[in-house]
Amino acid sequence: MFKNPFNNPGKIIKDLAVILFWIELGVAAIAAIMYIVAYENYTLAISIVPATFGAYVLNLLLYGYGEIVENSKRTANNIAMAARNTDEIAADIKSLTTRTEE
Repeated sequence: MFKNPFNNPGKIIKDLAVILFWIELGVAAIAAIMYIVAYENYTLAISIVPATFGAYVLNLLLYGYGEIVENSKRTANNIAMAARNTDEIAADIKSLTTRTEE
């Protein structure tokens, strides 16, 4: 995954988002179990559920950012290809108009 961190940053961001989510989910589960065992208080353990949902939303945003970064390279390539095609079409039109004028 980390052979060259600058080769595909979008994929790395997406992978990190998934890894961080699972780490946060594991820490939340361990914290909930510790609250229940240590304090016998289920309300503190239940309060971890919204925190886990918040971690999911934040990591979803990070994953989406990685998707944007990954797709921006494709978009730039598509724009460059469209620009080349436009230049070729303009050259073809110019050659056709010079033929008809002769």
